[in-house]
Amino acid sequence: MFHHVIVPLERLGRVPIALLLAPFIVLDGALAGWLGLLHAGALLLAHLADCAVLRVLPRYRISFGPVQTQWLTLAVLRLLAALALAGAGAWLGFDAGWSGVALQAAGFLLMLDGFVFEPASLTLSRMALDVPSLPPGETVSLLHVADIHLERHGTRENQLLEYIRTLHPDAVLFTGDFLNLSNTHDPEAQWQARALWTEICDLAPVYAVSGSPPVDPHDVVGKIVDGLPIHWLKDELVELTVRDHHVHIVGVTCSHDPHADGERLRRALGQRDSADGNVPFTVLLHHAPDLAPQAAATALVDMHLAGHTHGGQVRLPGFGALMTNSIYHKQLEMGLYRLGDMLLYVSRGIGLEGKGAPRVRFLCPPELTLIELVGAG
Repeated sequence: MFHHVIVPLERLGRVPIALLLAPFIVLDGALAGWLGLLHAGALLLAHLADCAVLRVLPRYRISFGPVQTQWLTLAVLRLLAALALAGAGAWLGFDAGWSGVALQAAGFLLMLDGFVFEPASLTLSRMALDVPSLPPGETVSLLHVADIHLERHGTRENQLLEYIRTLHPDAVLFTGDFLNLSNTHDPEAQWQARALWTEICDLAPVYAVSGSPPVDPHDVVGKIVDGLPIHWLKDELVELTVRDHHVHIVGVTCSHDPHADGERLRRALGQRDSADGNVPFTVLLHHAPDLAPQAAATALVDMHLAGHTHGGQVRLPGFGALMTNSIYHKQLEMGLYRLGDMLLYVSRGIGLEGKGAPRVRFLCPPELTLIELVGAG
């Protein structure tokens, strides 16, 4: 449903922003008698300020989505909030003039956080896991990267490279969505994604799977990774060796059909050699958390790394994600979960939804996750 909404909304990007602004300017004036001149003026200034900020985001390489759809979303929310405040004032008998100014100012600060500050603030989460198959005191560091959704090389990509240079992980594990849905077939975006991964490969070994089929078509991912030293896992299991220590990495291509993906996971796990009785720690890379219950049921996966949900991108205090695009909705929306003996980590990811979706993050900053496997054998 979400996909069917954001794809047609992108067409609004062809409409000159002035044509969208004009009716709201007229409406703000027409509502002055209901809202009060002070509040109506603040609402008009807020509409113009939102537009100005959204238009400069590409210049600062924070996001590159269509201004029109994002501005229209904000404009409608502002108008509804203004009408609700005016209605409350009329009902309770108070003048909503200065309250309306405060409301629109607060909305502008929230807009700055969601569209400017949070999307440009890549954070690092850390966890340490005791692993019996590793000798005591030995550590293998794995950096989980999810949902880059590159539109153009921007501030988050620069931060990603700097984190990898600083952390020196033993491997980078990528759970898909190389490009933004708006840029999947854009040659410039494909070239920039390939340049980014070339730099990452110079810094650490890379193991990756494809993301959602509309975002990561096989031929497009091929253009990005072919010829690079990336282990592009397509329903297969490989062994990562770090200082003579072994970790199994199994990668399954996401089809968003958990039954089909589960069958391919079980076939891939069949490649696992446990003849010596000392099976290495096994990490599953699959784009969405929807496969987690089936992965846990195999009893052969120690940890499943996923993305896809973006943590919802917009979260409310005490409630969390408004939307996750997972068949399990809010059950597996973000962070660490335990399903039986298997751990699942759902990353908030790095990038933003594409097409007509607002390039916004609220209480949900982009994330990398450093997982340290600590020997306990």
